[in-house]
Amino acid sequence: MSEASANVVTKIFNRVFPSMPDFYGLMNEQCTLMADAMEEFVDFMRTGNPETASRIAGDLEKKGDELKRRNMEFLNNAFATPMDREEIYRAIEGIDHVVNYAKTTVREMEAFEVGPDPYTLEMAEHLKEG
Repeated sequence: MSEASANVVTKIFNRVFPSMPDFYGLMNEQCTLMADAMEEFVDFMRTGNPETASRIAGDLEKKGDELKRRNMEFLNNAFATPMDREEIYRAIEGIDHVVNYAKTTVREMEAFEVGPDPYTLEMAEHLKEG
């Protein structure tokens, strides 16, 4: 078989049987970021450090949005998925919501000039544990 015909066969094969993205790996990367954000969230509730708040509301939340967008793009373009598409969609959205809620909590505490207390620390610890 010549190289040109092998290339054509490969293209046809890939069209008929497209590769499936590693959704478990993609969501695991998103979960790792969420765990990092919860570590920072607990640290903020312990110390009230504005730099920690900036990392949560800035870098971590933006990175979370990037991972969500990327995972949604893979999901939308995938021919087949290892489980129900809607379940994958809900997982991607749910993971992102946790990071967004941490950001929102930090920003609202700053806006209302309210500092962390033992109750907000306990809430953050439960989120981290979850």
